[in-house]
Amino acid sequence: SALTQKSYAGYASIVGHREAALAASRRAVELDPENYSALSNHVLALEGARQFAEALQAIEQAKKANPRDPWRGTIGTIYLATGRADLARDSCLGTLSEPDPAYVCLATAYHALGNQAEADKMLHGKLLKDGDAGAYGYAEIYAQWGDTKESLKWLGVVASTRNPLIQRVRADWMLDPIRGEPEYKAIERQFNFPP
Repeated sequence: SALTQKSYAGYASIVGHREAALAASRRAVELDPENYSALSNHVLALEGARQFAEALQAIEQAKKANPRDPWRGTIGTIYLATGRADLARDSCLGTLSEPDPAYVCLATAYHALGNQAEADKMLHGKLLKDGDAGAYGYAEIYAQWGDTKESLKWLGVVASTRNPLIQRVRADWMLDPIRGEPEYKAIERQFNFPP
């Protein structure tokens, strides 16, 4: 069943079982190659497994199934992951109508490009818009900026408010810079992810 494989891939990705997530998402696409949901899930499994070049290819396949979804925000974050901040910025500028991913992407891209004034503007725009509800995005931004203390502070807010985005913590490449910190490990332990 493509649906079962897709569902398992999502679960495996969340708990950090990257290879199992990829195998299941690939199988879901094999079983139902025109299913946009399976294709989208496969992109996320590839991104979670840090297979960014393949994720960009999978986006092209997903776009064929649903040409109305431009995938600009996801493409932008993949460009960030591969060190192409200029392409990330250009891609994410087109997502300002969807401000949550745009602010995170642009704050990170501008920082990587050495334009801290614009990076700060994006971060402050998100803070004004979302307040504490945007804590997960702030944790991502600060992790990418190399500010471990601020990143962990905001990730602590996510954990203490039981924000559903905490489920992404194991799969999210943007948090890789803080993953080795004892405070990060303590936050992850609070949620009893399976080994």
